[in-house]
Parts: sequence; C-alpha cells; structure tokens
Amino acid sequence: MPDVPVWDRSARSAGTFSRDDFVFDRERNVYICPGGVELTSTGNVDQGHIVYTGPAEAPARDVR
Repeated sequence: MPDVPVWDRSARSAGTFSRDDFVFDRERNVYICPGGVELTSTGNVDQGHIVYTGPAEAPARDVR
C-alpha cells in the first residue's frame, strides 16, 4: 500500500479562522466564531461532519 500524505489544515494563516479559534457552548449546542457570531447546526452531515451555519446577515470579517 503506498504512503498517502496527510496535511493538517486545521491551522490557518491566509486570513481565515482555524478550528481552534471557535468555541463550543455545550449548554446551547452552538459554536461561537472569533468574530462573535453564533453558529447553529443545520442538521446536515457532510463527509462525517455536522454542518454549522451563521445568520445570513452576519458580516464577514478579515482576520489577517
């Protein structure tokens, strides 16, 4: 079996948030992004991961 490289892309440096930047509030079952926006589950699962989304009116933030 050939070696398949796996890149850890959890840390970001191109102006996007990393996974570690988000805080999970277990009591409310929501994530809080570094910009202060609350992300709730859509109920969908994509490639084994629960999909979370914020409000459509949430402003995009540049963190560079």
